[in-house]
Amino acid sequence: MPRYRLHTKFGTLAARGLYHLPFLKLLGGGRDDHPMLPAGTFARDSDLVNSGWTNAREGIEGIYISQADFQEFPRTKYCGCCGPGGGMQNVLDPQNMEPVAYEFADCYSSHYIHFKPGDYELTEESAEQPVCLVGCVSLNKQTWLVGAACGRNAREAGKRLAQDCQKYLRLEASYSSHNRQIARLPVETREASLYLRRFKKTEKPQWLFLKY
Repeated sequence: MPRYRLHTKFGTLAARGLYHLPFLKLLGGGRDDHPMLPAGTFARDSDLVNSGWTNAREGIEGIYISQADFQEFPRTKYCGCCGPGGGMQNVLDPQNMEPVAYEFADCYSSHYIHFKPGDYELTEESAEQPVCLVGCVSLNKQTWLVGAACGRNAREAGKRLAQDCQKYLRLEASYSSHNRQIARLPVETREASLYLRRFKKTEKPQWLFLKY
């Protein structure tokens, strides 16, 4: 599976070390403030259509990446009550301040960066089978996902995963009256393909979500 760099249509590096998402079940479930994609991955519109994500359009091959992988690009004004609502190209190319991508970081949905066809270019860095890991915690006698990441090897995937899980747990802890308990939950790292085998075809793993 190729490893890619993502450039804008103007040639500016936007993200590196990305793999085409190997497991659609790891897509975020539309939860408020949560990332839609595992770190180190991208998805196409067709992937989201196949996963039942209603905002994607069949036959349009734009791509989506995690905010965690995105370079520090300037932003313009946005439409949304708590953040950009994805309705306008508010992400600007730093070379010329031209709009190149859509950011969704508003409430009541997963967050992501979206590039439409013609606004990006994927360049292959190398070809290898990525390592994909998930992070889980146990709470109320259930196992919950708190992170997922892909990388060239276990070390890279593990580093990306640890950052993802720490951010996720801090966010969830802020919504709980048991703040310290949530923030200090031990995270168990598992190989993604083995973890996902336990779920039936129509089932998805449950992500920790305490806001409501």
